[in-house]
Amino acid sequence: MLVWLTIALLGIGFLALGGYVALRTWKKGQYARVAVVALSAFISYQVVVAVYPRDSFYSEESGHRTGIARPSSAKIVFKKVSYPDFHGDYALEMLFEVSPNDFEWLERTLNLNPPAGDGAIGGMYGREAEAR
Repeated sequence: MLVWLTIALLGIGFLALGGYVALRTWKKGQYARVAVVALSAFISYQVVVAVYPRDSFYSEESGHRTGIARPSSAKIVFKKVSYPDFHGDYALEMLFEVSPNDFEWLERTLNLNPPAGDGAIGGMYGREAEAR
């Protein structure tokens, strides 16, 4: 509980400091206003992408973990990622559909065994993925 309170207070402090600096900069003229708007847009975009990663993040991570690129016919059906803990570890799951040819290629490449039962989905977010 104390950790979350500390994080919240630090966040509020950084937001207040950023607002103060933005307000002081805003008063300096037209070019300063453009800089404040551009910097605010950039920071906002980075925050949104950190909370809701793009599809390319999932593709890069799957390629990094498996050693092969995601097939071009793959369509992401479900994706979920947890927030990193203090050590930087996080859970990431992705469910995608591929063409039959790409599935055979994946099966040969990864030496996969067919899942037990029809549509068996496992993992940390298995129930949410099955709902898709």
